[in-house]
Amino acid sequence: MTRRVLVGSGSLAALGARSRGRAAGLERVNFASVNATSDAGVFLADDLGFFAEQGIDIQYTVIGTSPMLITAAITSQVDIAGPGITPGLFAAAGRGVGVKIAGDKQSVRPGFSNTRFVVRMAAFTGDKAESIARLRGKTLGISSRGSASFYLMAKTLAKHGIGLDDVRIVEMEFANLVVALGNGAIEGGMLLDPYLTKAVRGGGAVAVEVSDSADVVPGGRASLTAAVFSEQFVAKRELAQRWMLAYVKGVRAYNDAFIHNRGRERVFEIIAAHTHIDRALVADGFPVGLDPDQRISLAMLEEYQEFFMQIGLLRQKVDVAGLVDGSFAERAVAELGPYRG
Repeated sequence: MTRRVLVGSGSLAALGARSRGRAAGLERVNFASVNATSDAGVFLADDLGFFAEQGIDIQYTVIGTSPMLITAAITSQVDIAGPGITPGLFAAAGRGVGVKIAGDKQSVRPGFSNTRFVVRMAAFTGDKAESIARLRGKTLGISSRGSASFYLMAKTLAKHGIGLDDVRIVEMEFANLVVALGNGAIEGGMLLDPYLTKAVRGGGAVAVEVSDSADVVPGGRASLTAAVFSEQFVAKRELAQRWMLAYVKGVRAYNDAFIHNRGRERVFEIIAAHTHIDRALVADGFPVGLDPDQRISLAMLEEYQEFFMQIGLLRQKVDVAGLVDGSFAERAVAELGPYRG
């Protein structure tokens, strides 16, 4: 009973009109995201029957940008959104909006990093550190300055003695970043899969720095996108809890495939089918991190907030603890037990 609603730049008000009938006996939950490999936990919970076990029928809404995803959650036009951690989330908390980060939807941790710093092949010297050091004064690409990926870029450059003022930053969509690397319009940037694998496989770029390095993010662990519950969905605590339990099981099925080699082929097939990405890219790409216990680091949220304030994208500091509701994940983990990776 999977459904997808595609939302472009138009109004979100038409969502209800575009949806179809509810599956008999199941409660609908609307999940909005960019429809990427980082949604693997949701895809697996759906296709492996975990949502159905919890009496839930998932409707997918595809929204192309994090600001629009956050808006959809703030206005409760969707139940759950999967945006990147952006200044908009902190700004919403500052305005007293009741959206909550309930869990992890994409993270980096040792061995799992599908967001990486790359340099174009023609600029690669054969030495990764030297190649980054030579980027001083060059043009680099990023999908958005208001993103956790930009934080990772800044930290990567700083690791090699380069400040943001030492380079020229341009913003463009990921697909265009791949093209720009190939034609020399940019010398490097941040990419995530499947664009990362496409650029590296196609010979246009070399991945020169992993984001799960402890000197890029503290402890080598950080959430980049989050499962954000709308205020109305938070209030439906019993339904929200059932959704989280199923989602954690889906995330753990993903980790089982990559860590324990259990059900790998089925996992690859499900992700490829939902994202319309070639199965080989899913199987041979850089694996996305999905925390099997759905932990959100308040310390990392503070890091992001400080960074966004430093670069002028955020004016008011908020209590990040008020932006997070970890109770749903904690109850799910208490029922299932801690994950053994």
